[in-house]
Amino acid sequence: MKDRILDIVHKMRDLKIDENEYTCLKFLILLNPDVPNMDCQEFVERCQEKVQAVLMEYCITFYPNVKDKFSQVLLRLPDIKLASICGEEYLYTKHLAGALQENTLLIEMLHSKKK
Repeated sequence: MKDRILDIVHKMRDLKIDENEYTCLKFLILLNPDVPNMDCQEFVERCQEKVQAVLMEYCITFYPNVKDKFSQVLLRLPDIKLASICGEEYLYTKHLAGALQENTLLIEMLHSKKK
């Protein structure tokens, strides 16, 4: 898992992802329309599309000489999501083994995702 995260960090450094692009990536991760039982899926999808449009415009405006900057930034999302899933599984396994404190917000969040 550590190597996976380090690989993501190296790729992001190689791309010279700035604070604005990083913020857009965070929003794209948080704006997940695939959450079960979501009442406003279409709204979340529209918000996600708007963030992608802002990111694309930003990349074109501020990095006109960097070929495929927008797509290269977006290609980091699957790696980040996979690392997140691996991290959740690692923490859940540690919890089941009794290596983590009970009754914490983190454990509550892990349990809610497993339901």
